[in-house]
Amino acid sequence: SLYFCLLFTISSLNAEEQTVATIANDDNPNIAKFILDIDKQTHSVINFFKETYLKSALILRERLEAKNLEGAGIILEERDNRIVLALKSDNFNENYGGSLTIDTLYNGTIDDRRNYFVDLVREQESWSLQSNKKKISNLFIETNKLPIIGVVGIKNIIMN
Repeated sequence: SLYFCLLFTISSLNAEEQTVATIANDDNPNIAKFILDIDKQTHSVINFFKETYLKSALILRERLEAKNLEGAGIILEERDNRIVLALKSDNFNENYGGSLTIDTLYNGTIDDRRNYFVDLVREQESWSLQSNKKKISNLFIETNKLPIIGVVGIKNIIMN
């Protein structure tokens, strides 16, 4: 146990965190932050974290494995055993970044999905998300609602 604490302390001394995006939506008051865990010496991405806040109080912190970007992707939101929001990439590199696909469930009643494209870009010692070569740090999710049924997916993501 002492070994684990020592190992954790040493690894945390060599890492720093950078929030690259704040995510809000029109369905609930929760705010999420997408955070990079960065090696202090190499400035490479070690992992990702998603923090969820309710009224500025941290209610959940999840570690997201960078290696899971390939294939099924990193699941950011799941409801009723359905992936609502995921991040995917087939060219991510922990040293240089890469293109990310934001895979969304547009309409769960017919399993219709939509994709949005951003880049995770390294600029010397810091990182940013970019859309069409423009820095973005806020994503606002507009939910797709149907009469009687309610929310069935994500209608749009506004990035700025």
